[in-house]
Amino acid sequence: MSNPQELLYGLNFALESKNGAEAAALLERHMHPSTRNKRNFLFTLNTKMIPQLCSQNMSNHGEMAIKWITAMVELKKNNMEQAYENISKSFKMFLDELFRYDTGGWTFPLAKLLMRMVREYAILAENQMKQSGKQNKNRQQEQQDDSNEEETSSLLENAAGMIMKCFQIATADRTSLQQKGNVSKRWLLMDIANNLFVIYFRINKLRLCNNLIKTIDEAPNMPPFEQYNMSAKVTYQYYSGRIALFDSNFSTAREKLLYAYNNCLFSDNNRKLILNYLIPVQWICGKSPSFDLLEKYQLTEFIDLNQAYRTGDLRLFQNALDEYQDYFIRKGIFLIIERAKTIVYRNLFRLICVKIRKSFKIKFVDILVCLRYLGVEDIDIAEVECILSSLLYHGYIKGYLSHSHGVMVLSKQNAFPVITTQYDSK
Repeated sequence: MSNPQELLYGLNFALESKNGAEAAALLERHMHPSTRNKRNFLFTLNTKMIPQLCSQNMSNHGEMAIKWITAMVELKKNNMEQAYENISKSFKMFLDELFRYDTGGWTFPLAKLLMRMVREYAILAENQMKQSGKQNKNRQQEQQDDSNEEETSSLLENAAGMIMKCFQIATADRTSLQQKGNVSKRWLLMDIANNLFVIYFRINKLRLCNNLIKTIDEAPNMPPFEQYNMSAKVTYQYYSGRIALFDSNFSTAREKLLYAYNNCLFSDNNRKLILNYLIPVQWICGKSPSFDLLEKYQLTEFIDLNQAYRTGDLRLFQNALDEYQDYFIRKGIFLIIERAKTIVYRNLFRLICVKIRKSFKIKFVDILVCLRYLGVEDIDIAEVECILSSLLYHGYIKGYLSHSHGVMVLSKQNAFPVITTQYDSK
């Protein structure tokens, strides 16, 4: 398209004919952040001319079109704060004028696009404000202009609020999933939730994710999970798996993250992202990835940890954890990997009992000597006994401790059982 009249004519025709997919395609062509540096008629379009152009070329929804075109122009100028303001206002109009009253599902493509643009514009606007120093006002300015500062420093929260309104509208839709001629808005809930997940993780409000998960997983009259599109299911399982991981529901986390990994077929970058969380939960559940897999996805941070996990090498495990500590903290998995250290202890004690001592009885002092040899200096007999008690409690080792004799007595049958996900309930 070479001029705004053609764009508005196409939008008007798509909206009047209730062709949401065509309208979304027209908007995305000029609204996606990747188009910022592509020169076209929007670079030279005067924003003062937009209302007149829209009134001449739009039969209905002229105000919404004004906000859309203005957002595109501000995007081209890289004025992301103004672009976000306009796209967010257009999204509110869309919800009130079109989405709320749609019974045939034609607005769904537009809803998906506008939610994504609201989220992405908010992120870009906040990043731009941080870079320009708008969020670094001194205390006096904050007191004088507190309301304005709150507005500019919480664009993502504002975006989440609008997308949540869309979620509430969809949840309240009582249209039957099998009703002919009508399409329930609940088919859109997973896409809405995925947009909210991205924002909540970014602003560190993970507790808000649980209500979304509960609605989709447990609410009555929800569409069957398998009937959602695969990209939405992969994204949903990835984020809900991470929530389960942080809540120490390891079997649930493993199931969800494995689903996301196995069904993410076309993006190695996304698979690598999933593996950052799947590998620690696999360790806790007694599984370790192959070194070929780690090399394929260039997960060098996990190679030494994986080797230490398999061999019970506490020194190597601690050194690798210290070396990549910043990376693991940034990913939010440092404490999860620390919990997997319990399995490293278990594998070390198995080596001591089965391969070295070849006995069903082993003294605490012998274990202490081995630990100090591996560089664990700040430990005594009491802590050794405490570690062994934990391993016995979680079912990683079968046997009992004799405090008076200072020994661990192993079961003569399957003293080191295959690790299961009993850890969840203990």
